[in-house]
Amino acid sequence: MTFSTSTLDYIKQQAEKAKEIARALGAPDVTAQGILGAIGEEYESLGIEEVVQKARVNSYSHEEIKANYEKVAADAQLLKDVVNANKFDKGIIKWNNPALNDVGPGNIKIMTAIELLNNYNNSNPVADPLGIKGYNQDYKALVGDLSDENNVLSLKFAALMLQEAQQFYSTRASSAWSTYDQDTQDAVLITYYNNGKEWATERADKFAAESPGALYAPKPGGGVSGGEVYLENAEQIK
Repeated sequence: MTFSTSTLDYIKQQAEKAKEIARALGAPDVTAQGILGAIGEEYESLGIEEVVQKARVNSYSHEEIKANYEKVAADAQLLKDVVNANKFDKGIIKWNNPALNDVGPGNIKIMTAIELLNNYNNSNPVADPLGIKGYNQDYKALVGDLSDENNVLSLKFAALMLQEAQQFYSTRASSAWSTYDQDTQDAVLITYYNNGKEWATERADKFAAESPGALYAPKPGGGVSGGEVYLENAEQIK
């Protein structure tokens, strides 16, 4: 899938911001191109559903979002249900649980954003290289700024998700990871971005169980996983 002109224009508008974020974060293998690729793949697929979600989730207060996040995080069955439900039932679950909604140009789940923010706090007990600690006490602003395609926050959280992915693969696939060129690394990280840590862990564990002692070499995902889409558009993103 080749990105549309509107998506490529949006990526171009965000390019310098992505470079600044990658430099500020200073995470190994997290590049501006990877950040833009993650955002671009999601931006390409935005539709009316995202408009409706944006209006609804932005109506919640900090306290309401925090309470729902804590409720959802403690309910393992609900997290399974939202993954496995049909489109109608999934919509009902998301309607009743704002933390499970994806928002903004990066299509970032609110629950994931809060988890990334918590991890960022732990990794940066004093410093605040991305300037996002102010959101700890204002989840309403977090959701509002993530929802705004003209706000840089989606790029920052995309970078944090790619950093989490890099840490995962540099541990679980260290031998193969060091042999990948930058485009392949970006594509694998974007695949993680689209699917999440639980998915990546299940795949790595399955490979280890089925092929003991073999070299695990994750590949860019096709379709909605976004990795192969990134590779198709990489030259235009750079």
